[in-house]
Amino acid sequence: MQSGDPCVGREQPNYVFCQRPRCPSCGSARLQTYRSVADGEVTTRHTLCKDCGEKFRVVLE
Repeated sequence: MQSGDPCVGREQPNYVFCQRPRCPSCGSARLQTYRSVADGEVTTRHTLCKDCGEKFRVVLE
């Protein structure tokens, strides 16, 4: 049995924080993706805001 800190000798985890996409017109997070196109490492989502009806694209790298 070992005693002490169980994290000794382990690498610290790396974190990447991402925010939920929002409408550029009204700021709403109520979005609907109606088309998604993958092109290599980049994915483009054609998106519709459910609150104001604005159409825009969300690019994921």
